[in-house]
Amino acid sequence: MKYFKTAFLHALIIFLLGIRFINAKEVPPLTGPVIDEAGILSASTKASFESILRSFHKKNGPQIQLYIAKSLEGETIEGHSIKVVDEWKLGDEKKDDGVLFLIAMKDKKMRIEVGQGLEGSLTDLKAGRIVDHLKVYFKKGEYEKGIYIGLSLIVKVLGGDIKEIPKVRRSRGYRKTGEMQSLGDFLPLVFIILFIIISSFRRNRFSYFGSHYSGGFSGGGFSGGGFSSGGSWGGSGGGFSGGGASGGW
Repeated sequence: MKYFKTAFLHALIIFLLGIRFINAKEVPPLTGPVIDEAGILSASTKASFESILRSFHKKNGPQIQLYIAKSLEGETIEGHSIKVVDEWKLGDEKKDDGVLFLIAMKDKKMRIEVGQGLEGSLTDLKAGRIVDHLKVYFKKGEYEKGIYIGLSLIVKVLGGDIKEIPKVRRSRGYRKTGEMQSLGDFLPLVFIILFIIISSFRRNRFSYFGSHYSGGFSGGGFSGGGFSSGGSWGGSGGGFSGGGASGGW
């Protein structure tokens, strides 16, 4: 009986660990200096932040990464932060000069993860003060402004200076998944549905859309183009040992 109890306990532990592994939050691919899963940044603000971080990296060396996640999906922000930097390998392999600024919107938590080579400059104390300073902006929903100030302070501590000042929005609420939406959010969908219904009555078939719009975007417009990524942004193997600071709002 004792053997069966021990075997059952071991099987239960393995099962629970397996479930946690399956449900663990995945790390997105590193596509640029700014990854905004939550969609809280406007296109212009995101482009400005990317330009700032690329310019600082080129002139000063350290690689600062902004990552805005929707949710930690049950993970701790410290645990997910380390998982992200292990995957992305931010910073130079010899200098260990990477920095991750992680913001988890649903969990209302943020963390500045500091590479080993920068722990003497961007100390845990300084990182903590930056996080504390940003809480007031995040509480008011001024995410773009708060993030800009956070990036500016990180850059300043590391010996840089941001001269580019993007036009950030004063306040923007973040709506969690499943919350009630306003009628205005559904108006575009309503118009599309009405348009489909009216058109189907007129033509008695949906193939009208294919024939009417065929070739509308071919030979021009967006084909063969796209937005420039501004150059490669992959990390080169910087090391992290848990330095930095976390906080909520």
